[in-house]
Amino acid sequence: MAWWTRFWRADSSREANGSVLHDADWAVCVDGVARQHLEEDIANRWLGLTRPAIHFTTAGEGNDPLVRLGGRPLAPADFSWPVWEGHGPLSYIAGLDLQAVARAGLEHGLPLPDTGWLHFFYFDGSYDNFDSVVGSWDPASLAGTRVIHVPGDAAPLAEAVPPDGVLEFGQRNLAGQQVLTFPGWEHPVLRKEFRPPGADHRRWMSHPVNSDVFTEALSDLYPDGPRHQLGGWADPVQGPVELEAVEAAGGTPVIESTTADEDAALRWNLLLQIDTDDDAEMMWGDCGMLYYMTDAGHDERITPERTSFTWQCS
Repeated sequence: MAWWTRFWRADSSREANGSVLHDADWAVCVDGVARQHLEEDIANRWLGLTRPAIHFTTAGEGNDPLVRLGGRPLAPADFSWPVWEGHGPLSYIAGLDLQAVARAGLEHGLPLPDTGWLHFFYFDGSYDNFDSVVGSWDPASLAGTRVIHVPGDAAPLAEAVPPDGVLEFGQRNLAGQQVLTFPGWEHPVLRKEFRPPGADHRRWMSHPVNSDVFTEALSDLYPDGPRHQLGGWADPVQGPVELEAVEAAGGTPVIESTTADEDAALRWNLLLQIDTDDDAEMMWGDCGMLYYMTDAGHDERITPERTSFTWQCS
């Protein structure tokens, strides 16, 4: 389990380290753990790297759904289903209700459009019996993913029917929780901030930000479950996903990445992360995750042209 990228707010009572958290504020809890286990200067610097995000969980009674996971996209009558030319139509993964996200007032750090829907598609391989694979190692294959914005004035909307042979995932309506995310030991931004010059792997892993007592204290703050997330630091399965976004843009393969690639990686941010989810009948490889990325700056709007994609599994 990649502990370092998640802290779920305790919106209801639950056990943590033998005590019960009641409506605990996520930022206060993470701040407290950092200051308990790190020296003041290190804690301040580490906290300065954290990013807010929205974690998605099943919408209960009284919760405003922010995401439709699986099912069919809401779209106008003239909607054209996305196709990877030469391979087949894409599967529908999720739809982000942009107005509901804005109403929720939760921080995510992304320059999202204000209205409409942001729909996410992916060629999962089921259409052609897994002959075709999308991956950052083959930039041309990114035509097998798509992010589509349906504007808020594109009414009336109805569920678009997928082409024959396209796998439909079970629909789940998800609400949002505020979380705080942080980069892990492999991430260039953490290593740039804390790794001593010339330090080998053993010395780096002995740094306080990587210590077992600190990381375990962080992990005790949240429950398990699918890690669907908007914004923040990604939860990598196999290393920093930002480096794979650079690779997908035609850069150096991740395994051969340079300092220049790591600098370029910092321009990419997580847009949406979709985990393996049994309830939605979603499985990405061996319990993997999908990562939709964006290089849109804070003063720019996220558009389909400013997005990329990668995925990882164990």
